[in-house]
Amino acid sequence: MIKKLHRKLTLLCSIFTSAILLCMSGIFLFESERSQRENSFLSFTADMNSLLVSLEEQTVLSHSWLRKMENGKYRIYLLDNGRPLLFNALSLSRQEQNLIDAALSHYEKLQPSLDMPNSFHAVHAEFAWSGKKGDECALSAATHYISCMTWLKRSVPVTAVVLSPQDQLTKHLTFQRLFILALVLTGFAAFFIFSWFFTGKLLKPVQESQRRQIEFIASASHELRTPLSVILASVSACEVAPPKDHARFFSSIKREGKRMQGLLADLLLLANEKSALTDLAKAPADLETLLLNLYESFEVIAKKEQLSLSVNLPERELPPCQCDAEKITQVLSIFLQNAVSYTPAGGSVCLGAHQEGKRILLFVSDTGHGISDADKKMIFERFYRGERAHSQKDHFGLGLCIAADIAKAHRGQITVADNQPSGSIFTLHLPL
Repeated sequence: MIKKLHRKLTLLCSIFTSAILLCMSGIFLFESERSQRENSFLSFTADMNSLLVSLEEQTVLSHSWLRKMENGKYRIYLLDNGRPLLFNALSLSRQEQNLIDAALSHYEKLQPSLDMPNSFHAVHAEFAWSGKKGDECALSAATHYISCMTWLKRSVPVTAVVLSPQDQLTKHLTFQRLFILALVLTGFAAFFIFSWFFTGKLLKPVQESQRRQIEFIASASHELRTPLSVILASVSACEVAPPKDHARFFSSIKREGKRMQGLLADLLLLANEKSALTDLAKAPADLETLLLNLYESFEVIAKKEQLSLSVNLPERELPPCQCDAEKITQVLSIFLQNAVSYTPAGGSVCLGAHQEGKRILLFVSDTGHGISDADKKMIFERFYRGERAHSQKDHFGLGLCIAADIAKAHRGQITVADNQPSGSIFTLHLPL
């Protein structure tokens, strides 16, 4: 399901970002082409103004001078009093001649002064021309620019038609479109690759949560199966055993029932950890009193296990700490319970506290077997138990996980280190 969601999110993100890129590229391309065509036509108009002035000033229109005026960019067609010059036939193709004839006819319709020599003055007009339709068109559809101009030379009207093919501009715009398309496709590929890794990174917590949930259910089922098996076996034995043996089986049922009760309590706490952690009853707490109460509670248990329990308080009084005293007591109880359980008879357990800057450190140290470096990285995971912990049936591997969640809710942390010469030190760091 996660992989399918990963693919869908990647595709959705890629399509969305690529659509934005495509729209922006389309707008840029449209504006760029419009600007280039307008600038090209304005440049053509300016050239025609200069050409008209030159034609008016020129006394003799030689072929070499006309070739120079064309400059490889234009085609010039001349009419002297309505009669075409020889130069036209030498420089124009049939297709260009047809374009000029159509443009000249269009020009004559727009200039009524050409039929009235008495009121005649020099005129010119520029058109964007479509070679396919043979008519004036918008700049975006133009294949040629055409300028028609008329002036008097020795009282005789002379007409010039200048044709400017737009092949180079069309090729340039086509290349620009292909370049933008290549950029869009490259951008889509880049967005797809980025989206794949980005969404994969976003889904990692979901994937990890799913993995942890599956492991949690599997581990909880495994832990519940053992006491249930003992209870069912004891019930079956009661059915066939004589009444005098029933007490022994009832004792096993009661013991395993209490184990299940403790496990279910821890499971409910973990299942509701979000609401439990947001509902902390924080208040200024006297941590020294809290430690002394814990010492009194565990002193009897330590003596029963033949352990020496001590409390180490700093000489300088600890400042009040804003925390949930009940939750902090629960964390330290988990530390003490583990220390008492995994420290051999004759060992010692110490409960203490001290201040470091703006943090208070509450610790529990023992002289047990210690924890390997590999186990230190895993002991705060749900249901994780080290090799020595598997022999302890009263421990399900949930205590330190609960303690870590409580520490996190207080914006603190838990660290574990080796004690000298043996054992471990669990420390709860709390901000003041």
